[in-house]
Amino acid sequence: MAWHYDHTTSVDAGKFDFYSAALHEPVHAIVFGNLNSWYDLVSSGTFTGSQSNTSNGGSNVSLYSADGGTTYDHWVSGTASVRLSDGAS
Repeated sequence: MAWHYDHTTSVDAGKFDFYSAALHEPVHAIVFGNLNSWYDLVSSGTFTGSQSNTSNGGSNVSLYSADGGTTYDHWVSGTASVRLSDGAS
């Protein structure tokens, strides 16, 4: 597995973004996919939160189920967010 470690630059094709991976599990620990407040905003396999909707061009964000269909607790592959360092996608 090839890792990309520089959070200030774009991730090269075929590499995994270490910064995003390092944030992934702690974010689950604080809310994403673990609390009723998360599931209150999940509908038909999408996340309906207003901030994510706005950041996604006015559309709900598609989710996938890591356990095969009963809980939708991850953004779909390819969903981009904004880097904290410079605001780039």
